[in-house]
Amino acid sequence: MGAKYGKVDIKECVASRKAVSREATLMANTVTQSLKAHIKEPIEDGTLSLCIDLYTDDYRKKSFLDVHAS
Repeated sequence: MGAKYGKVDIKECVASRKAVSREATLMANTVTQSLKAHIKEPIEDGTLSLCIDLYTDDYRKKSFLDVHAS
């Protein structure tokens, strides 16, 4: 990139870890609020059903928790 456009400051091209963390937190809060509003009525009238699945990826040895709402 420097050969084509000249001297480039990497700090101008890459977001800092704090900026990424702040944006991820804001996005998570937005999704959480949206999800709460979306499932409020099914919770209140008792028609929400949750299915919880816990499994481990045999290849990567990572554990996952899935929650499915119907």
